[in-house]
Amino acid sequence: MPKLLIFLLLAVKSFHSCNSLIHNKTVLDLRNHRGEECYRACTGQTRTCYFKFVLEHYQAMGVACGKCAQGVMEDCFNLHCIPVDGIERGVHSINRQVPGPSINVCHGDRVVIDVVNMMAGTATTLHWHGLHMRNSQVYDGVPYITQCPIDFGHTFRYKFVASEHGTQFYHSHAGHHKLNGMFGSLVVRNFRDPHRNMYDYDLKEHTMLVTDWIHDDAEMFVPGLPTRKPNISPESILINGKGVFFKSDKTPTNSPIEVFKVIPSKKFRFRYINSVGHMCPVQIQFQNHDLSIIATDGHNVVPVTVDTLIATGGERYDFVINANQPRSDYCIKVKLLGNCEGIEGYAILSYSDTLEIKPEEYKKYRDFGLQCYNSIDLKKESTMNHPNTTCYDNTDKHHCSADLSGLDVDLNLINAEIDERFYIDFLNHRLMSEEVFEEGRYEHFLNVGGSTLIQSAINNISFAYPSFPILTQTDQLSDEIFCDPDNLPLHCSTVRFCHCTQRVKAKLNSVVEMVLIDGNRVLNRMNHPFHMHGYALTVTEMGHIPGVKEMTVDIYKKYKNKNLINKLAEGQIPPIKDTISIPTAGYTVFRFKADNPGFWLLHCHFDHHLATGMTIVLQVGDEFDFPQPPPNFPRCNNYIPEIYDDEL
Repeated sequence: MPKLLIFLLLAVKSFHSCNSLIHNKTVLDLRNHRGEECYRACTGQTRTCYFKFVLEHYQAMGVACGKCAQGVMEDCFNLHCIPVDGIERGVHSINRQVPGPSINVCHGDRVVIDVVNMMAGTATTLHWHGLHMRNSQVYDGVPYITQCPIDFGHTFRYKFVASEHGTQFYHSHAGHHKLNGMFGSLVVRNFRDPHRNMYDYDLKEHTMLVTDWIHDDAEMFVPGLPTRKPNISPESILINGKGVFFKSDKTPTNSPIEVFKVIPSKKFRFRYINSVGHMCPVQIQFQNHDLSIIATDGHNVVPVTVDTLIATGGERYDFVINANQPRSDYCIKVKLLGNCEGIEGYAILSYSDTLEIKPEEYKKYRDFGLQCYNSIDLKKESTMNHPNTTCYDNTDKHHCSADLSGLDVDLNLINAEIDERFYIDFLNHRLMSEEVFEEGRYEHFLNVGGSTLIQSAINNISFAYPSFPILTQTDQLSDEIFCDPDNLPLHCSTVRFCHCTQRVKAKLNSVVEMVLIDGNRVLNRMNHPFHMHGYALTVTEMGHIPGVKEMTVDIYKKYKNKNLINKLAEGQIPPIKDTISIPTAGYTVFRFKADNPGFWLLHCHFDHHLATGMTIVLQVGDEFDFPQPPPNFPRCNNYIPEIYDDEL
């Protein structure tokens, strides 16, 4: 080897060695930090947990499933088989799984996920629902807010500290990929748990991830079709990716259902994640077993025991099941409410001396589960989030989530003076055909059957994403790219409803109150779930005004001034949540301290409402308050160069 080349190689090696010493950093070999090994008893010692997610356009009930569809239950558990509800369809998979791999870590662990996008022609992101990404804002996973979408053929590395303990989950925040299967559980266990004496086991096997399921690509429903499958209704329910569908001749598919094994006389912590994307609440009941609720959205609460739990998309609840009944198998009944009445799913609670489930056992459990369909009527004496209950009414046997009492609430925040108050009035506008199909106008809309066209909006503005990630490319920021009801762009001067990037801005460390108003008319118990990125929310008011069919900000203010709003009683401790349900034609009020700088979405968690504009972005602080993006962080924007007359 030439002496000069040897000298150069030694110089480069010496430079890297000196560079590492100067910065006192050692590059980790992530192969030695497998994320699956981070599921453990949490003791306060933290680890680095590495996962690799490969995203693909893939097949459910495909070739890998062998004879699963013909009733060979063992084949349903073949490597790379995604059985879902037994119906073939294309999916967006993570590591050829639906849901994606479960993430189980301890509070304080450093999580690293390489997302490899192999979905041809498709860009995406992943959002870590429930994690606040403090000091890691660029990894919140929102396209054109915190990052550029991950293009086909590219790999993007998410890295953050699991700083919010509790039951969380992850999902795509691009297009309709979540409805197509791109979601999974994310559980952050804490070695300090005020409810530890209430249960014997907290196992990953008792995570319960519920989603609604359709048999077509979700993109077919946006904008939707006039006569083919109108009304955007799901066709079945999946529990941890398993379910059964009843075909037109009433025969069920040969697909497995989920089984949760419990040991007699022991108590188990269940972690329930509502991952539905359509506009229907989910009701859950365990046959002959009560649910002792101990946490919601990752935040501990004073325990409340109910027999029925209703939750909307994005919410999470932890509850304890006491296996104190006669040794047997019991139905877990999951049904959709509102516009989705009649769609049910089941799982099995099975008493056993072992928690292991062999593939050949699933046929026995499936046959038992089929007896559950429409054959049992479970008691409903005490419900969490009953649609007709009155919040803050101590005489009611049913409850609102707002009635829960948090255990980790900042009492100073409850009593603090409000620095900034924002009114968030959301609704679905009915559009005229001539407003949608106009020369040169291309705005999103939904066709919800026949000729009915709607567009979702907040404060009469339907959200439009910017052309670049506003958190990380602050050198391109200007007030002109944002709008609000008092500052509308020129193109909105001739239309009823504006389409632009709506922003509300809060000062760093201010106390912010948001008043969410459902401006839609009363419609089939449709409670909109709203999710706030980056923050935990202290809920102080929730309800609806009797006789008011169409709520407005002015009506809310009128009743507020008369002290006729349902609110916290004196001395009552509120719950903390990040996903809240707004009662039909009602209101919900929450507050938080704006101490996490950046841009954060607040949006409806119905996928189709999010896709058609029921979104607003909160800016906390100014650009100089934002953390700097990491070196070489991806950039993107429009490319529209000037064309000169002599260059072509």
